[in-house]
Amino acid sequence: MLTFEEMETVEKISGILSSVKQRVALEKMISEYRQYTRLGSPEDCAQRKEWMEMSYEDIRKNFNNTVNALRNEVTDIRNSYTNQKPAKKKVGRPRKKKATEN
Repeated sequence: MLTFEEMETVEKISGILSSVKQRVALEKMISEYRQYTRLGSPEDCAQRKEWMEMSYEDIRKNFNNTVNALRNEVTDIRNSYTNQKPAKKKVGRPRKKKATEN
């Protein structure tokens, strides 16, 4: 991780660059690096970017779909346990075999 002073140095270098392409690329890299330091991993940052681009309706729809999927999964698990046949119980005492008379 870069320190605050090192980041300032990198920003000064981006101002010195004469090529517009190089300057834009370096500024983009600096902004992404700052996001990573704030948010965590690149995957977390990508997820946050995706959420920022989504509308409230899309977020709500995505949330509801996730909740419904979890509910269905719980229902399936419950059904799989309740649909099993219980073990047969023997009622009363076992019958005695009658002895045959000779």
